[in-house]
Amino acid sequence: MKEDIEFWKKDISRRVFLKWSGVAGGTAVAGGSFVRYAPQAFAEEAAASESKLPFGADTVVPVKCGCGDVCGLYHMGNAYVKDGVIVYYDGCEEAENKGGLCSRGISAMQVIYHPDRVKYPMKRINEKGVEGRFQRISWDEAYDLLAQKMVDAINEEGPHTVGFDGGHAMSFTTEAMATRLQSMFGFDAAGGAHGCWANLAFGPWFTLGDYYHFHVEDFHHSKLIVIWGHNKAIAMPSEWSHGIMEAKEKYGAKLVVIDPRFTETAEKADLYLPVRPGTDAALALGIANVIITEGLYDKEFVAKYTVGFEEYKELALQYTPEKVEEITWCPADRIRQLARWYATIKPAVLEFGRGGNYVSGNAGWLCSRGATCLMGLTGQVGVRGSGYSVEISVYSPSGTGFWIWTPRGSYAWQGDPLVKRTEPKPSGKWGQGEVLYDRKPYGYRVLYARTDLAGKNQETDRLAESFMQIPFFVTEQRFINYTASQFA
Repeated sequence: MKEDIEFWKKDISRRVFLKWSGVAGGTAVAGGSFVRYAPQAFAEEAAASESKLPFGADTVVPVKCGCGDVCGLYHMGNAYVKDGVIVYYDGCEEAENKGGLCSRGISAMQVIYHPDRVKYPMKRINEKGVEGRFQRISWDEAYDLLAQKMVDAINEEGPHTVGFDGGHAMSFTTEAMATRLQSMFGFDAAGGAHGCWANLAFGPWFTLGDYYHFHVEDFHHSKLIVIWGHNKAIAMPSEWSHGIMEAKEKYGAKLVVIDPRFTETAEKADLYLPVRPGTDAALALGIANVIITEGLYDKEFVAKYTVGFEEYKELALQYTPEKVEEITWCPADRIRQLARWYATIKPAVLEFGRGGNYVSGNAGWLCSRGATCLMGLTGQVGVRGSGYSVEISVYSPSGTGFWIWTPRGSYAWQGDPLVKRTEPKPSGKWGQGEVLYDRKPYGYRVLYARTDLAGKNQETDRLAESFMQIPFFVTEQRFINYTASQFA
């Protein structure tokens, strides 16, 4: 065992790599282990009612959603199975989601039985950069090929030349396994500014040093809930009904919705602010303008716990509600109303969806940056029911046992690696496409992507050029998406 643990001092072999990575089955084992989280009440009820199962099903299998979000960690639904085939699927009433499933959860059967779903390893048989033609290979051949490419990269140039990029394409369990593999061998975290998520985190990271999810019950302590760029009534129905609507109807919280569309969520709002796509940061400055000019900000908190207030004030004073109305198309009187509510109704929470992210040129993070500055301005920090929530969670991530592997940016600190790591080197670049294209300070020999990188990032053209330079590109997806078709 000691020899294996210290193998980084000499060349690594494919056999040892496969042994330590668990690449030949670790994910499947981990996925199955989550069945133990099925509520006891459900297990007992299912056993007693097998004769009454819908659509002639002969058994019920507790499952979790095949999604990369936090709610995909535990038992969320029930698969009714007949002769090995799922004939019906619904949410589990006894689970934390209380039977609610989002659109992705409801469509699980469509994904599983879709004729185009990739069920086996596929290897490209034509050149890159055009629509891919693939042939099926065995799992052993796929494992051997991938392991050998990674081993060669480690031995010849170092583990930093192997990059992993995670995503929501699969589940948090499989992402945890992939991240554990990265941590063990010192591979590079290639994750960049994903259009769907990362900008939500950059704002609070730069402003607060951290970001977080609210748990469902946390909203019950809020007196004001501001939903910004998120149609939660449709996208997250369980969290919406048991978190936010309970806070509003049972505990008297006011609800504000900011969204370009008058959504199903906005229908329930006490105040609705339309916003022109891409102008959310200006809206945040307009709110700050009112809070500052009307003297509603928390002067003691600002003096004690913030830096840069005078510079921030100078910027905010340039964005009067009337000027912001011209930029955002949001009526000035509604901007004033929200500003006064947010400064005086406490505790208040800003619940952020992904709407403000989708701005070209990596400027989407300014939306969450502007919003989190409002927290410091009004002292909405460190009080239950206040703050900033990146969406919402029906589960507390800290209790899962897998979360320790997953926060991007902290892969390298989860225990001692099996391969000596290369010292990190800043690229000096902001965009992921720029970093990969310039191949500085080093380039990737192997890139393992678990998301549609070229299809969903802001720098699509530059990423496409970058991917053509990577010798061995692997994608893990349910379907052959644009990235897989063109570059894998």
